[in-house]
Amino acid sequence: MNNSFQIAVDILSALLTGGFLLFFIETMHIESDVKQRFKSIMNPFYHKLSKMSVFVGHMQYAIRFPKDRLGEDLKKNVEFISKAGLVPMTSGRDIPYMSGEDLEKLCEKFNNIWYYLDRYPALRRSIEMDGGGLDTATEALIEVYPKYKNKRIDVDALRDATGAFYNEYWEPVAHCTPNYEYWKSRAKLTRILVFCALGISLLSLIFIMLCAECICVEIPCIFAIISSVVFATCVGMMAYLISLSNRLFRAA
Repeated sequence: MNNSFQIAVDILSALLTGGFLLFFIETMHIESDVKQRFKSIMNPFYHKLSKMSVFVGHMQYAIRFPKDRLGEDLKKNVEFISKAGLVPMTSGRDIPYMSGEDLEKLCEKFNNIWYYLDRYPALRRSIEMDGGGLDTATEALIEVYPKYKNKRIDVDALRDATGAFYNEYWEPVAHCTPNYEYWKSRAKLTRILVFCALGISLLSLIFIMLCAECICVEIPCIFAIISSVVFATCVGMMAYLISLSNRLFRAA
């Protein structure tokens, strides 16, 4: 095997061993780190979201909604949150992780409840309460806002708590799930490119080893150049992935 063949084989072998280990280990490390950071931010939020869903869900049974359009719209928002809160209401577990779109849709319902109760005083005054389910609702609310302990839970409390939850807890983390979903899509693309590069390098090396006597000198060099370019692209994507992961939750 002449020098060109030997150099091509050495380059491909180096890419297969060092390149594979570098990208595989680094990708796994970054993914684990990003996942842990995401959960460290979102787990506390999901716990509060679950308790607020339980609060709103039980308030639903204590409220008599007016039969007009505003009353029906408010009722739909309350029922939407109650449905999302079935898991914590029935099992005590937190709401499972949701997509960014679904999570935003759910949290907007809290803001809608605040909006209807705050902007339409006549609607707020027309709501009647019969007291059913208030003990459980109060217990759930206190876990999020301890200030409501030993306070009367009424329509005003529903308005203030839903508005505060949206502003204090949802808005600071609203960007996290979409950013994480985007990061996962880029990480998946990077993994695909890495495995394609490995496949190209491996097939090129096998081809050279099997057909060394019947191919021209330029072909191994072309294979080595192509593999090197693909791995250089992987390096660039990995650098972008690292940079993206460092600023992913910066605003949280």
